[in-house]
Amino acid sequence: MFRNPKHTWKFGFDFTGQIIKNKITLQGIPLILISGGKPITIHADSRYQVKDIVAKHEAIAGVDGVFFSLEKLDSNDVIGPIFSQNTKKFVPGDSYDNNKLKNCLLVLISEDEVDFIPFNPELHNTIKGIKSEIPNFTDAFVGAAFLVRNYQPQPPESFGKLFKFNEPLHRAF
Repeated sequence: MFRNPKHTWKFGFDFTGQIIKNKITLQGIPLILISGGKPITIHADSRYQVKDIVAKHEAIAGVDGVFFSLEKLDSNDVIGPIFSQNTKKFVPGDSYDNNKLKNCLLVLISEDEVDFIPFNPELHNTIKGIKSEIPNFTDAFVGAAFLVRNYQPQPPESFGKLFKFNEPLHRAF
């Protein structure tokens, strides 16, 4: 389903549906799929574990969706712009990081839809630019940062000497 055929995937979600957790294995990879409920972002005031944020906000489930800036380890600065329902504050991304994020997935959430579009640093680093995509957005962030570009997973050589980029970790989106 496309809202705008030039660049968007629009998914219809039932935000009133019951939250269901399914564990599956696909091509030898164990996955946990969670569906239902209404997604919102929580831009916390510091770096916390997801389980602590879930507990503090009395959420049913939670996943990490952004990467923090590695240059500022004692802050909650994320890579790329972010707008969260809990703060109602737009925080633009750093221009250095934004240029590296071009065409990574920008996640836009509204009351009844979620869109994944290629991040355009010239357009999407302002509320006005994001509203040009979804006027009634409630949340926005660059998801999966450098892991996905142009809707494709990135090959290992694209990460250069990034520390432990290929460690087997639980990944969430």
